[in-house]
Amino acid sequence: MKKYLVLALSLGLFILMAAPMVFANGQQQSSASAPVTVKLWDIRTQQDQQMMVTATDKFNQAHPNIKVVPEWFQNNPYKDKLRIALGAGNGPDIFYNWGGGPLRSYVDAKDVVNLSPQLNADPSWKDRYAPSVWGPVTVGGNIYGVPTEGMDAELLFYNKAILSKYNLPVPSTWAELMQDVTTLHANGIIPIGLAGKSEWPEMIWVQYLTDRIGGPAVFNAIAKGETGAWSNPAIIQALQLCQDLAKAHAFEPGFASVDASTNQAEALVAGNKAAMVAQGDWVFGTFKNNFASFYDTGALGYTAIPSVGSNPYGKQAVGAPSGYYSISATTKDVNAAVEYLKQVNLNDYVVKTMLTVTGRVPPVKGIAPQLKAMKNGQFEVWLYDTITNAPEVQLYWDQYLSPTVAKQLLTNISEVFLLQETPQQFAQNMNKTLG
Repeated sequence: MKKYLVLALSLGLFILMAAPMVFANGQQQSSASAPVTVKLWDIRTQQDQQMMVTATDKFNQAHPNIKVVPEWFQNNPYKDKLRIALGAGNGPDIFYNWGGGPLRSYVDAKDVVNLSPQLNADPSWKDRYAPSVWGPVTVGGNIYGVPTEGMDAELLFYNKAILSKYNLPVPSTWAELMQDVTTLHANGIIPIGLAGKSEWPEMIWVQYLTDRIGGPAVFNAIAKGETGAWSNPAIIQALQLCQDLAKAHAFEPGFASVDASTNQAEALVAGNKAAMVAQGDWVFGTFKNNFASFYDTGALGYTAIPSVGSNPYGKQAVGAPSGYYSISATTKDVNAAVEYLKQVNLNDYVVKTMLTVTGRVPPVKGIAPQLKAMKNGQFEVWLYDTITNAPEVQLYWDQYLSPTVAKQLLTNISEVFLLQETPQQFAQNMNKTLG
């Protein structure tokens, strides 16, 4: 009898060991099988990339049943590679993106996982982030990405010493800006440095002015493909104001040959040859590191792009509340990918590294005291407040639109700044891209 009992127990133990194990995520995995592999695509470089490598290694060590494998790509080639891979159904499990139009196209093609159920089921996860982050990744009321990078916004940097020398105001209205431009040009100072060869620095002016005049509804109509949306009076007025700047000699001679990647426009400000430059917040670090002798004098100022008239859109921001991670619809284990997003995205280690090493402002709640303690705390707090308090943060137009339409947009904007195309011709050309 004992012999049969021992045999039965041994057989039962063998069956138990051979049976598949069922985890809380609903996935079955043999006890002898390899961990679930999650492929991740990203474009971050240098310190930002190393930060994510370290955070991912920590996650993998703490989760033996999941192995996240990151791959790194250059920015411009990445966009086409991602589009082709997702379209072919062999994309990564998790992919970096900017939200906006390209993400919407992936959602329409059913290539992306809707994360709203997981976020709503874990309010502490969703509530970790500043509310302004969700706009670029919300499609049809559902959320298709979670923030993974620092905040960015475009603003106006200025040389305090130059404005003080000529008793000029820091421009908060368009009238003040034009007053500054007239006086500065008359005294042989370039009013505004502009990297026109790169074209997107010109878009800063067009997009902000459109938003200042007409509010977010103007571009929302364009994003929806509404017929004639580029002919909105707010866009026409914004383009006319840009041409007013050009006619008033606001920009340096030969601005169309100046490349943003070489920081020539910033060099004009740092060298006391230009008074202002409209750029992204990232050039704060450029001034600090590349033009230290200027930065150390305390002459660098910053402010929002001026308002126009009495329109109520002065607190709107243009930028990116974050970069995002989304999950591909073809991933074999959504729960494993979600677990990575929960545990790694803007976790304590990442936030601390951003604040102390990379100098980025993470879009998470409750970090104002930490920002104030930073070496550049005053600027970081200003940026954080600007983005988190904005009624809406409008994503860069050239990131929202498809690459083909974005190229046409930048080309037409360039021709407007060169006075080779009227605002009405611009609208006619861009309306052809709708529908």
